[in-house]
Amino acid sequence: MKKIPLLFLFFLFFFTCVANATQVIPIFKLDGSLFVVDVQEEASWESSLFFYKTDDPQNQLPVLQAGDEPGSWQTFSANDWDGFQSFGIHFQTYSPSGELYDWYSDPRLNSPEDQGIQHVFWNQPAPGIWSIHLEDLPSRWSDWDRDDMVVAIGGLCGNLQLTEISVDNPPAPVPEPATILLFGSGLAGLGLVGRRKIK
Repeated sequence: MKKIPLLFLFFLFFFTCVANATQVIPIFKLDGSLFVVDVQEEASWESSLFFYKTDDPQNQLPVLQAGDEPGSWQTFSANDWDGFQSFGIHFQTYSPSGELYDWYSDPRLNSPEDQGIQHVFWNQPAPGIWSIHLEDLPSRWSDWDRDDMVVAIGGLCGNLQLTEISVDNPPAPVPEPATILLFGSGLAGLGLVGRRKIK
């Protein structure tokens, strides 16, 4: 009978850990005046690309609009946008049927369906150059090939830095019916065992 309280404590500990999980997001910073971007788009869905200020996600710099064909390297000046001191990546993806999905390098800002799921991935192929990869499909359909849009960014006059920070996950999504059923049956079992003990 002593196993019952221990089992309950285990479930309490497990759900507390899940609720307090953290994830890593990238924060870019440009120490300089000029910034270059090269975009390659492989997906059939059209996507737009923006940079956004991490402390004000509504303050965005448009880089590529949906329907535009990616060209050669584009140059941006820090004088044109003050967000290069601390910025993230924002993609807007349009499905063929017209749905709009927002994917941010801070996944807490994603479209509600995939809030907290990372669709933006990054690596550093060369010093001062960062490669950003988009997975444009919602997770329920995604193939996770990470090549739907690939963006190379770097400092032309100045150093582009990336810092990875840990952030709290958003509130857990509504549990699936199977999860609720499993958890409920466990609680019902605990109640029956406790009732027998009282009798």
